Amino acid sequence: MSRFRRSLSTAAILAVIAPVAGAAAPKVVTDIRPVHALVARVMEGAGTPDLLLQGSEDPHHQSLKPSQARNLQDADMLVWIGPAMTPWLAEAAEALGDGQSLALLDLDVTAQRETRDGPIFDHDHDHEDGDHDDHGHDDHDDEKHGDEDHDDHGDEAHDDHADDEDHAEHDDHDDHDDHDSEEHAEGHDEHDDHADEDGHDDHDDHAGHDHGPIDPHAWLDPANAAAWTGVLAEKLAELDPENADLYRANAEAAQAELAALAEELNAQLSDLDAPFVVYHDATQYFEEAFDLHALGSIAVSDNAKPGAARLRDIRTEMQEGDLHCVLSDTSASESVLRTATEGMDVEVVTLDLLGVDLEPGAALYGQMLRAMADDIAGCLSHD
Repeated sequence: MSRFRRSLSTAAILAVIAPVAGAAAPKVVTDIRPVHALVARVMEGAGTPDLLLQGSEDPHHQSLKPSQARNLQDADMLVWIGPAMTPWLAEAAEALGDGQSLALLDLDVTAQRETRDGPIFDHDHDHEDGDHDDHGHDDHDDEKHGDEDHDDHGDEAHDDHADDEDHAEHDDHDDHDDHDSEEHAEGHDEHDDHADEDGHDDHDDHAGHDHGPIDPHAWLDPANAAAWTGVLAEKLAELDPENADLYRANAEAAQAELAALAEELNAQLSDLDAPFVVYHDATQYFEEAFDLHALGSIAVSDNAKPGAARLRDIRTEMQEGDLHCVLSDTSASESVLRTATEGMDVEVVTLDLLGVDLEPGAALYGQMLRAMADDIAGCLSHD
């Protein structure tokens, strides 16, 4: 059962609030497409945010382009996940200052989840240590964000912090447009089609980007997205008081839409209790929102090659658990996937976690989660 079941009343948002004539909307810059979609929804009718990563670039492994730097210099506000997702934006965000940089992962309203190293996940670790600031999350709690009052987001807690996901930063990428994350990953992996079966040990797990103790993929939980729209509305209202009513109405409408989306996806996924394996730990926010059961991860990070012992462990778990579904993503190494699934009757589905195959805009967020749900449902129905 989804923990985001409580629908918001739409009675207060039926009226259309027009933007104030002549009011200039703030210049808002966003990092990734899902964030851009949420900001675009809140700004709808007043302005359109800018998007830094417009192609299929890997958000972890970039360097700031001159055009992006100029865009940020002119920005009234940067809305981004935070340095755990895009470390190359940290310096620019610091230069903007706290008032102009909104790191969504760090907000009090964000339900955070600790990174899971694997290869086999401990399904009790998310809730071991109790509450933070006396506002803890119960396991699969129906209401983790206090969505009934989107203007008051101070009562939410952060989940426990766990061990660091083992990554190391790659800062040596050039300024090429549309740098494909899958090509980046395979550039490191194709020289060894057997992914460390030739005697390499597990130190190769330490070759990717360090997310830190908190999983940054928080946009994959629609409850987080709903909470963020309320914060965005208030921040935009501060920057543009003349359109404050519009932003708040848009946020309230967005929250109702996200509640309906969560109900829709929960109905689609609620009967799918088959376990699966992920390529790397990037989907747990979606898993927790819709009560899905990932057993473990092949790699410890997006661009880290698993060592021989890790591969043995995950293959054993897949064989003993009679698993038939692997959820991959565009960062995955095809050679590692082949090695991990060799000789098994499994379906490998590549999820688009960033909406790179979709047109940027306010509708992208819902389209992206629906596409994920369709892909996961198809994979878990494989027998």
